[in-house]
Amino acid sequence: MTADLNKTDNLPVIGVISSGLGLSSVKMYIVQEGEQVLYKEANDFFNDRSYSFSEKLDFGPTYESFLVEAYDRADRVTRGTLPFELIPIKEAPVIVFDPEKISYDEMYPAPIPNTTFLVTSTAGLKTIEMSLITTEGMKPYSQTIEFNNSPPEYAFNEKIDYDDTSRGFRVKVTDVYGQIRYGNLEVEYRSVPGPEMSIETELISSDDGQEISLPIQIRSVAGVKKLEIFHIEKGVEILTYNMDYNGENELDIRPQFNVTELTTAIRVVVTDRTEKARTDEKRIPAIIGLDFVLSYQVGSQRYAAGIDGFPGVYPLFSFRDMTGYSVDDALGIRESSIDVKFYMFGGSAVPRVYAMDGGASGTKNDEFIGKNGKASDFTVMNATRLLLLPSGYDFDQATVEDIRQIIGSQITQNVINPVAAGDVIAFRTAATSSAGGGRIGIMKVSRIVNTNPSVVIQGEFTISVKIPQ
Repeated sequence: MTADLNKTDNLPVIGVISSGLGLSSVKMYIVQEGEQVLYKEANDFFNDRSYSFSEKLDFGPTYESFLVEAYDRADRVTRGTLPFELIPIKEAPVIVFDPEKISYDEMYPAPIPNTTFLVTSTAGLKTIEMSLITTEGMKPYSQTIEFNNSPPEYAFNEKIDYDDTSRGFRVKVTDVYGQIRYGNLEVEYRSVPGPEMSIETELISSDDGQEISLPIQIRSVAGVKKLEIFHIEKGVEILTYNMDYNGENELDIRPQFNVTELTTAIRVVVTDRTEKARTDEKRIPAIIGLDFVLSYQVGSQRYAAGIDGFPGVYPLFSFRDMTGYSVDDALGIRESSIDVKFYMFGGSAVPRVYAMDGGASGTKNDEFIGKNGKASDFTVMNATRLLLLPSGYDFDQATVEDIRQIIGSQITQNVINPVAAGDVIAFRTAATSSAGGGRIGIMKVSRIVNTNPSVVIQGEFTISVKIPQ
């Protein structure tokens, strides 16, 4: 009989004894190391002519055989022996890492060695599970490896890209008997802060496409490897500046590079010398060949004379000066500078944008009341014309070329009613405008808000404007 010492569910020892005269006793022995050790004795039988047994043994490593002695009533004895073939206890699997620890320092970059380990098992392998130990906990490295042929060993050799969150690599091995062994590889990863770049310029502007000089300060613990500048045209990045460095820790530079009228932004990227090539980047919007205002607050008709607590917020706006005016600031002084006005109508405070022409009531001039008169008193009423552009028009990415493609003859209205946050309006200046006649530009209304809960028509508009120069 074969018995596996690694199992608890070996087959029982089963036998049948028959006696024509009748049994008087049965003795069972376990033979170990040449000695007989009494295991069990039976003297009382339900049927002394036939006796069966089934003994579930707790096998030990020195067991040699199972001996049965049967005595009949004439004191005659018959012996039977069942020899054992034992499968000895198998050791749990062994996991050996080489090297036993992986150390990496970003200050002194060098290739990270492969993660290498060998698993051996005298019983045979059933499964292997691998996990990364990180600052966030355990993460499976791959799917569980399952073996069908119970191999005695398994070798692993792969490059693993450890980083500053890595703390180790764990291997769990299970053999065919269910014995489990864990192995841990310690990972020591010394990281350094990535580079830091400071650019005080928040907007790049130029009358037309020309060379730009950009002041940049860079600090890098690991040292700077390179600086790249891309200018963005229609969402496409074009490399316009590329400079390699020799590991400088501090740089105070003014790189020069070219932009075009199609440039809507630039992206600056600094890369350090670490193997991970840590970076810092800044994206800066660009306005090229345009008169512009990026964000400006104007008010509804309630602000026509100015309101205490809201300094500088007025309802009349000039495309020449890119600023707002009260009625008194413009009346008899700079009437030709006023191109549009902002208005809220009725109890629902419907927002609107009006041109100056259209009569005292037609474009609500008589409701823009200053301390010394009304907008209806202007002698110059600029006939600015307006057009609500299709939803989704990208104001931020619009360039000189995009604006020039707007057909002037389609800009015919003297009011946009209603106007909503997010709307982009094309305009064409009047011949009498101090901004110049027939200039086409675009204006975005990005925000509309009521500033007095008790006066629904008191509100502010946040606008942005672009006009080709």
